[in-house]
Amino acid sequence: YLVKIFSGHDDPQAGLEELIDPEDGDRGDHGGIPPGGQNHDPGRDHEYGKKDRSSLPDSGGDWDPASDPSGFLDRPITLEEVRTTLRSLENGKAAGHDEVINEALKQAPESFHRHLTMLYNRVKDQSQVPKSWNRGRVVLVHKSGSESEVGNYRPITVLTCINATYSKILNSRLTEVVERHRILGESQNGFRKGRS
Repeated sequence: YLVKIFSGHDDPQAGLEELIDPEDGDRGDHGGIPPGGQNHDPGRDHEYGKKDRSSLPDSGGDWDPASDPSGFLDRPITLEEVRTTLRSLENGKAAGHDEVINEALKQAPESFHRHLTMLYNRVKDQSQVPKSWNRGRVVLVHKSGSESEVGNYRPITVLTCINATYSKILNSRLTEVVERHRILGESQNGFRKGRS
């Protein structure tokens, strides 16, 4: 079932290796931002670049986010992480191009969740996502004013819920580490709990 969703063809025997395009690897294109992510103008009034103490402590070897944040980020994705993330998905959200909705993942049998966990670990270990995760369904959302004016709409891209779930798992880990080790600058408020 997962193979059919990600590969876009009907051959259930297709291996996962077919889903990953070897030519889609990292080409070193980082959007014009220099390696290391620094794109700070020293003449600006806020420091958005690297903090004084923005490095993580050395690995403790125990996968604990406090003593071994690098190990915690890189540890295998667990079935419990997948279950917890699936429970947090909202109902009634739009489906991506695969037509699979959040409710289908949430109510899927345990065996499906185990296979999903295996897929997520394979994606993480190979550092490449299935080709279909690069596709999205563009939907126009009406903002205000006349519905007949195209300028009154904004486009959003709806990803597949399987892709979104994987992103939520990674985001949860990253959030735990950057908040615990105070890596983000105080000017960074967006998408942080308790801030606006």
